[in-house]
Amino acid sequence: MDDDTPVGAAMKMRHIADTTPEDGRTIDNLIDCLEEDGLLIAMMMLTLPFLLPVSIPGLSTPLGVVIVVLAISLIINKRIPLPAFLGNRRIKQSHIQTIALFAAKLLAKIESWSKPRFRHFTTSHGARIVHLSGIIANALCLFLPLPLPFSNFIPAYGIVMLSFGILRKDGLLIVYGHTLLVLAIAYFVTATVVSFLGIQWLGLFDFF
Repeated sequence: MDDDTPVGAAMKMRHIADTTPEDGRTIDNLIDCLEEDGLLIAMMMLTLPFLLPVSIPGLSTPLGVVIVVLAISLIINKRIPLPAFLGNRRIKQSHIQTIALFAAKLLAKIESWSKPRFRHFTTSHGARIVHLSGIIANALCLFLPLPLPFSNFIPAYGIVMLSFGILRKDGLLIVYGHTLLVLAIAYFVTATVVSFLGIQWLGLFDFF
């Protein structure tokens, strides 16, 4: 298979893990290393820190911004240069290796059952814009500073499913990605309402 397949993506992840220098890589360099289809693969890779059992501090907002910029680049079919403070941001070698190896395992597992299907749902320009907009919406959910369980996990998996679905032309994965977006929004709205009602109740309780 060629490098544009998900298998190629998993191989690229392992290559990045093996070749990352001791001083790490900048985000710009990381994206450049992924070559063709690099933006889709980069969005998946940059989402994976939110799926790791151990969080990597200080990456939530910058990685979310990068994912939004990359998705917009794909919508307009033109690479938007990252601002210097983002593109030149250096990620440690140990962090890249952890993310890349996790990415390789995850992509290999998904690829084992993923295949092109529901092509009418994946190949048109309009559908691609809708799916990339779903990635942007999921990325914006990552920005929300809510100390809630799964608050990053759900939209992060939504981004992985949508990105991989577009790359593989797998309509089923895309459906999963949009479903996760709906679940993320419902989760945030419910958590916000419950928190607001809880604050009100506590206020009334203290008053009496």
